Amino acid sequence: SVVLPCKTTAGLKENTVVEWIRSDPDFRIVHVFSNTSERNTKQDGLYRGRTEMNADLLRSGDLSLTLKFPTERDNGSYICTVYTNEDILRQTVVLHHVAKACFISHKPNLVLEIEVKPGVASVRLPFETQDTMNCKDIEVEWMNSRDRKVLKYQPGSDQHEDRLNSYTCRTELNKDRMKTGDFSLTLKYPTDWDTDTYTCKVYGKEGTILKKKEVVLCVEGQWFESDIHTSTVNHSTKIGKRTTAELLEECKVVWLQVEPKYREIHVWENGSDQPGGQKTFREKTNMKGNPIKTGDLSLTLENFTEDDLGKYKCIIYEKQGRILQEKTLQVQMTG
Repeated sequence: SVVLPCKTTAGLKENTVVEWIRSDPDFRIVHVFSNTSERNTKQDGLYRGRTEMNADLLRSGDLSLTLKFPTERDNGSYICTVYTNEDILRQTVVLHHVAKACFISHKPNLVLEIEVKPGVASVRLPFETQDTMNCKDIEVEWMNSRDRKVLKYQPGSDQHEDRLNSYTCRTELNKDRMKTGDFSLTLKYPTDWDTDTYTCKVYGKEGTILKKKEVVLCVEGQWFESDIHTSTVNHSTKIGKRTTAELLEECKVVWLQVEPKYREIHVWENGSDQPGGQKTFREKTNMKGNPIKTGDLSLTLENFTEDDLGKYKCIIYEKQGRILQEKTLQVQMTG
């Protein structure tokens, strides 16, 4: 990891907001600290799971940012901006250089970054060792940066954290892993929601970690903007996402409004829109086109009003009811 330094006077107010961005070579929101709202809701996927700030930053005034697993792609100019209400207290520019790394797959202390285009059928997170492991007590576990279990292998079974885990139907390990020392994970139908840092640990008897590997997965943006701004009412507003078309065969798509009220507003299944949902939305929502061919799950809200502002979620279920993908979007009024 590397520390990007930024310090100001101690004893900052509780409503202080600290924002780290990268301004060059391209603009990215790196990390946001706020006591009054959800943190990092707009954090760029490249940095998801890789940033943290001091727990006592308001008291100490130490606003330094720790960036984990830095790679050459992190090179650039970083700006730390401190806000109290509308006042900017301090702004610091840090130029961070990371030397180009040569990634050797069997060395656990090096981090591999994988980039894929949207719409690919699958992506492989590689973890190849030079060792073969024929021990019956070996366990293999892949986790994401939120400590969510992606896949765990124990002799005789591949396990997931829960039945509705969105990784359940989309992950598999190399079948000859014990003979070849290849513990790579295949993730099917990746979207930008899967952009994250993944960790694989190989455990021996009594929980001893024998091997460990970090892999950063970056899936280029496939969804529409997470924040949708509208300036007028009584018109139609489109909120949406795109996914891999093949994923939608025999699947169910549910749109929910989760804030300010939690309610089902639209269901798509068996190739068409389905009756149901709240009566308020029944006559004003539709999904146009053929999602199975296009992968476009955008939802149109007709006769949009201020009551429709809020947070929405799109969930894709496979036929057994397990979640394959989900995404949350915010609709806001501007102007």
